[in-house]
Amino acid sequence: MQTPKELWERGNESSLIQRNFDERMQTGKKMPALTYNQRYLYTHYLHTKKKYPNAPCFVPKYVGKANLMHEYINALQRLEDYGLLSVDRSAPNYRGWTLNEPRRGK
Repeated sequence: MQTPKELWERGNESSLIQRNFDERMQTGKKMPALTYNQRYLYTHYLHTKKKYPNAPCFVPKYVGKANLMHEYINALQRLEDYGLLSVDRSAPNYRGWTLNEPRRGK
């Protein structure tokens, strides 16, 4: 079985998505239904990693209503909870946060 890094190096993000699906089917977990914010962030992550595999993938700027910003941040947390990606929140502003491959072992 290939590691997530090997899959990304080959540029085959669909294999990583399929592996997430297969793991969930084997363990009996359901695949999550993603909200539009979650789909946007996850698609941004997949596209950026495919096009620029060695560059960091920063969280894109939120352009919605200011009172709904918390939903955008919650979408990042939910994607992390689902095991689809991980977020490095070491920067003080969310625009400096980076999206990384999912952590295995949870």
